[in-house]
Amino acid sequence: MKKVKLIIIIIAIVTIITSNVYAYNTQNIKETSEKLNIKYENISVKSSKKYDINLIDNNIDFECYLAIPGEYFEFTVDIINTSKYNAKIDSIEKTTLSTNEKRYLRYLVTYSDNSIIKKNDKILNNQKITIKVRVEYKLDIEKEDLPQNDQNINLFLNINFIEDY
Repeated sequence: MKKVKLIIIIIAIVTIITSNVYAYNTQNIKETSEKLNIKYENISVKSSKKYDINLIDNNIDFECYLAIPGEYFEFTVDIINTSKYNAKIDSIEKTTLSTNEKRYLRYLVTYSDNSIIKKNDKILNNQKITIKVRVEYKLDIEKEDLPQNDQNINLFLNINFIEDY
């Protein structure tokens, strides 16, 4: 009987500790996301083709129409850290082109100077960085690489930031 009571007490203690750790971590994540105030602003399109861009929080959804090899759709956008905390990139999520799409399209996301955006890159408080998004219809393709039908390309980009301690 004493063993059963001891096991019940141990289970209760483990449950309480686990719950407290989970609650602390959840609150800490919530506070961190509230501390960071990172905005996307000043979208500047460098292409006159048909397109649509939607900016929702830090997600950029866009659609573009490319008709012939050599055409491209490109835009820049400023990422501004208006919080009082430094931040760094935690992850970069973007559309992955299908194997077939990769035969005739290139989708690039870089800084405005064409350098590569990487995890853990920093954006200091009150700093602005500019990124460039480019979708291009490749020139060096074979006739069999071309899609059979006209295509509207729907793409997304999301750069997730965390506080940089």
